[in-house]
Amino acid sequence: MAATPLKCVTIEEVKFLAKLEYLNFPSGSLDDRWVSAEIAAHQQKHALSKDNSKIVVTGSRSSSAVALLSGNVKKIYAVVSEDMVRPINELKLLGAEIVRTHKEANPGSTESTQNLAKRLAADTNSLMLDEHEARKSAYKQFAEELYSQSTTVIDTIIIPLENDVDPSFGLADALKKCFGQNLLVIGVVINETLLSRKRQPRTIIGVSEQVQITFLSAAKSARALMQQGYLCGILSGAAAKVAVDRVKSGQSQNVIVVFDDSSRLYQSTIMSPTWLNEQKFLEDDTLEKINRFRGACIEDLQLPEAVSIPRTCKVDVALDIMISRDFSQLPVIDDQRKMVGWITLGALQSNIADASLQDIQNEEISSWMYKFKKSDHYKVITPSTSLSDLESFWEYNLAAFVTDESGKFPLAVVTK
Repeated sequence: MAATPLKCVTIEEVKFLAKLEYLNFPSGSLDDRWVSAEIAAHQQKHALSKDNSKIVVTGSRSSSAVALLSGNVKKIYAVVSEDMVRPINELKLLGAEIVRTHKEANPGSTESTQNLAKRLAADTNSLMLDEHEARKSAYKQFAEELYSQSTTVIDTIIIPLENDVDPSFGLADALKKCFGQNLLVIGVVINETLLSRKRQPRTIIGVSEQVQITFLSAAKSARALMQQGYLCGILSGAAAKVAVDRVKSGQSQNVIVVFDDSSRLYQSTIMSPTWLNEQKFLEDDTLEKINRFRGACIEDLQLPEAVSIPRTCKVDVALDIMISRDFSQLPVIDDQRKMVGWITLGALQSNIADASLQDIQNEEISSWMYKFKKSDHYKVITPSTSLSDLESFWEYNLAAFVTDESGKFPLAVVTK
């Protein structure tokens, strides 16, 4: 919780400091930096108990706070505006009572989210967790932590503005109070979506400059960071790209970049070479992979014909075939020669270790094979599959069964 590392990163021979927040950044995981502190401060004055205490939370991110507190108090109220949809089901699941306010209520009116929450939390044994106040506290803690970790004079801090980072809640001011009023706080925005719609610039309070980066530039930068072991996402990639450009141009010297998203959010996009290829976002490393194989496909490997066994084959026969021919797996076929599953030597030997060979040697292999299920999705590998696609397939699989275009009849087996 908090105290995230500050590391020196090098991209394109440019060095800068990176705050490895990932999903811990104040706007993305407020509870990490403020819920515990709020509870501790309240406990000094009043005791929260399951018998008579209640928690009142506000804002769209309140479900995280409720998850932390649901087992410690008697009642939880979540005050949200009528147009909020995303957190409602989570809050209900955690046992919170939903209190809705009008989305157009004046902030100073009695029906505003904050004032209604204050009325609900008016008694002694109540704790109010206001998201607006929480952000101010979170940004202050973040700035102080970052300043304590810095060992040199910092002239620029670069922060992505995509994860709901709103400096009007005090982020820029908090940073400048710690690092000095001459600090440049640069906000970074990706200026196009996957649908190529341009983003409209926002009015940002307290940010020295707002820089727009293309999706492709951000993706390339993020991939470069991942290859160095920094498992951040495209927002962090965009911020890193701005840092490199500013240092190269002489606009900044000592820079801190906040990495505020995680690669785990991009498993099917910028972490997937297949997706990059489909979206025409090929990077140099992907192009090199394709060029390395010179467009070759599986058919060019001239693999021997697959050795298959029928589903009625006995276990001891299957073992003899695999051991004598040094096979690690075999496709299993039905009477129509359609592939219905496969077996592996390791799985059979593991089962044999639990029982004597005498007990299972006469059983049919269909009782021990891995079966293909209609509900599962399988990638069809054919003789025309490119070797670059095959290499991508091997990132998550140990072997590939080459079939016809319909994916029914086994033609060959290829392993790493």
